[in-house]
Amino acid sequence: MDHQKSLVVGIGDFACQSTETILDIETPDTDVLVCHYKSQTLENTGVSRKIKLDENLVNFTDNSINSQKTLKDLFPHKPGIVFLITDLKDEWSRKATALLGQLAKGRDQITIAIIPQSQETDEYYTRWEIDPGKFIDAVFPFERKYLGLNNKDESSDKNQFVSFARNIIKTFTNLTNQSGTFAIDPGDLGTIFQGSSQVLMGKASADGENRALDAIRKAFKNKMDACYKALLFLETKNKEVIMDEVGEITDYLQSRIAESVSIIWGSGVDQHLENKIRVTIITGK
Repeated sequence: MDHQKSLVVGIGDFACQSTETILDIETPDTDVLVCHYKSQTLENTGVSRKIKLDENLVNFTDNSINSQKTLKDLFPHKPGIVFLITDLKDEWSRKATALLGQLAKGRDQITIAIIPQSQETDEYYTRWEIDPGKFIDAVFPFERKYLGLNNKDESSDKNQFVSFARNIIKTFTNLTNQSGTFAIDPGDLGTIFQGSSQVLMGKASADGENRALDAIRKAFKNKMDACYKALLFLETKNKEVIMDEVGEITDYLQSRIAESVSIIWGSGVDQHLENKIRVTIITGK
C-alpha cells in the first residue's frame, strides 16, 4: 500500500453494508477495507479486504495498539488520508474506531471520521473514553434534517449517506497534492460540510501578470453564487501572494456572492507550482 494516498475503513454493521457502495467511485489511489467481529457479516460484504477484530474490546487502552503489529501494516506508510466510516452508537464500534484511529495516526495519516447519525459532534465525543482529538482530525456527521428527508425510509437514508460520504472522500482526495499531503485544515472543511445540502468545489491554476484573477475565474463554478459559506485556499511555490492579488480575488468574489457569506481564508506552499498560483474554492449551501 505504499503507493496509495488514502484508505477507507468501514467499521461495524452499517459500514459493512454501505462501504462497498460508497467506494463505487472513480477515485485513484484509494483502497477500502471493512472490519467487524462477526465472521458472517464480513463474509456477506462484497469488499475484498476484511479484518476481524476481537469481540471484546472493552478493555481497550492507549497502550493496546503496541501489540497490533499486523494491523499497522494495513495502513499507508506514505502521507495520506484514512476515512473511518463508523457508527458510534454501540460500544464495540467506538472501541474499534479508537483502535484504528490510533493506528492511522501512528502512520502520520490525516484521520477523518464519517458517521451516519444526525447529532452534534460534541455528543459523539462524550461517548469516547479516549480524547478523539488525539487521533481524529475531523468528524463529519450525516445530518438527515438538512437533506430534506422527512420519511423513515431506511434505504433512502442509506443512499443519502452514501452520497454524503462519497462527496467528502472525493473532495479530500481531489485536494491531496502531488506529494500525498493535505494542506487545508480538515476542521475548516468540516465547517463547510456541516449543515450544507450541497457542497461544490473548484480548483484552478494560472500564471502570468493576471494569474490570481485568472485562477479564481476558472475555479468559480456555476451555482457557487448561491452559497452561504465558503473556503478559499491559495497556494504558490514560495507562499508569495501579494496584496494586490488578494484584492483582485476579493473583488471578484464580492461581485459574485453576497456580502453576508462567511469566507474562510487559507494559504499554503506547493513546490510543483513554479510561477503559478493555485486557487481552491469550496462552497456550501
